[in-house]
Amino acid sequence: LTNTNTYSDGEASWLQSPCFDFTNLQYPWLSMKLYWETEQQWDGASFQYSLDNGNSWVTVGAANEKGDCLNKNWFNTPAISALSPLATRLQGWTGNGKLNAGACRGGNGSKGWVQAARTLPELGGEPSVIFRFIFGAGTTCNNYDGFAMDSIHIEEAPPNNAGFSWVCDSTRKVRFINSSELCPAYQWNFGDP
Repeated sequence: LTNTNTYSDGEASWLQSPCFDFTNLQYPWLSMKLYWETEQQWDGASFQYSLDNGNSWVTVGAANEKGDCLNKNWFNTPAISALSPLATRLQGWTGNGKLNAGACRGGNGSKGWVQAARTLPELGGEPSVIFRFIFGAGTTCNNYDGFAMDSIHIEEAPPNNAGFSWVCDSTRKVRFINSSELCPAYQWNFGDP
């Protein structure tokens, strides 16, 4: 939560949102722009929510989740050491666009602004939701830009539009063509034994 070409040794900070009312959202969807340049594995950021006015926090999602049209660029590592004062699940965004330099770990940075997005079905209908970004840093190798966020949007997830067509060929086979929009999951079931 800094962008001054260096961040504080031993930093454990957070940026907290106001309280949101999701009683009218069935499938909340979060999208935002993120930038991170930190020491790989040791320093980085994560994202959490609270349903009890900040008394307890839940880390949103997991590292290296499979992306699709609604979920992308979520946490890139399962363990960021310096997040331990702020979270028990240490997953988040970490890394930089540089090579290893001495004891300072490089690689895995955003290398510019990236669009991150995630569905939040567990928060649908909740009357009191608070979010926070957390940032943790070790005590060495902190001469990086840090972590930044912008253009945060929370809305109802766009619906899937299912659509299929079919064609019969001369060998008495039917070919089905998926013309669904967005990212539906589907399963064929013709009732065969």
